[in-house]
Amino acid sequence: MAVKGKKIWHLISNRWYSAITAYAINAAKALELQGHQCVFSPIKNTPGEKKACEAGLEVVSFSSFSIGQIVKFLKIHQSLKPDVIVLYGGPEEFLCKFLYGTPKAKLLRFQGNALKSKSYRFPRLFSFAHAHVDLFLSPSKRISHKLRKFKGVPSVSTICLGVDTKTFKPHAKANPFDFNRRPEILIFGRLDPIKGHAEFIKLFKQLLRAWDPNLVPKLPEPCLHILGLPANVSQEQLEKEVKLNELRINEDVIITCNKIADPTLTLSNACLGVISSLGSEEICRVAQEFLLCGTPIFVSGVGALEEVLFVGAGESYRGKSEPEIVSQLKKLVEKSLTETSISRDLRASMAKNLFSLHTMGHKLTQKMLNLSQ
Repeated sequence: MAVKGKKIWHLISNRWYSAITAYAINAAKALELQGHQCVFSPIKNTPGEKKACEAGLEVVSFSSFSIGQIVKFLKIHQSLKPDVIVLYGGPEEFLCKFLYGTPKAKLLRFQGNALKSKSYRFPRLFSFAHAHVDLFLSPSKRISHKLRKFKGVPSVSTICLGVDTKTFKPHAKANPFDFNRRPEILIFGRLDPIKGHAEFIKLFKQLLRAWDPNLVPKLPEPCLHILGLPANVSQEQLEKEVKLNELRINEDVIITCNKIADPTLTLSNACLGVISSLGSEEICRVAQEFLLCGTPIFVSGVGALEEVLFVGAGESYRGKSEPEIVSQLKKLVEKSLTETSISRDLRASMAKNLFSLHTMGHKLTQKMLNLSQ
């Protein structure tokens, strides 16, 4: 038995397009695919509002979720009469303490970041702040495990991000086995120190030193492609790091700092996707996108990255020494260059079963069914 025709109100106070914002928009899209009606309420004039409109969601925006918005908030709530409210941040969760009327909407609180140390210092305060919530949603087993340690919090459910598999799939024009060019090891995402670009450039230098040109079958030397918009690291800083490691820009290391027309083609053409992050990575969207395109991944293992891995997906280098990582990377690149297109299609198919919007929407619907019983 499935829950159909529920009205679901998504409230998100994020002012930037973070992984949490992406999760919120995709959750709404996934639930609409299951037959629910979703209303999406972001902050006005934010990337989240723009992306939600582009996704075709019904959008009702707020200037903020401060207490000064309580009258408007309650009026819209009475007008919508939602069955379920999904909360993605603290300010909107606080406003829900003032909701009234019957039947009361079920409150689902999404916890997409690692918990702050203050939560552990004051566990009773944490439990009290969330006492009105019916269910915690988490994108990873790691966060769910930590939430369950708090006494008095509601039940916790792990539902990973769902991705649009109509967009992210092996590209028809991709050819990762074209050895007329150097195969690309690709790091995809914003340029930020937390993403570990500088650290991986050093590892890549060691990989080139260890590369055997006399391999049978003969495999071309890979290059490293860093693709992303500058955040807290500039293109010039990365280029300086490349030169410090005695690597050649646009030959050994390619740096692309502008939006590209077809990211799926670039992801599909890579011989290996690398997520070299030094922290965070609780939602793991980029790792999923690589796998949906059929590309194996090599991950640092921080956050929930290892939860994305399945048999044949790739490997983690968490806790290993530099020589061990270089040896592991070399074997993984060689394996990727000698696998077949069938292997990549199978990887994409397995990823689709795990990370699709359909899978996300089905799991969210089941949780709502359990709450309504």
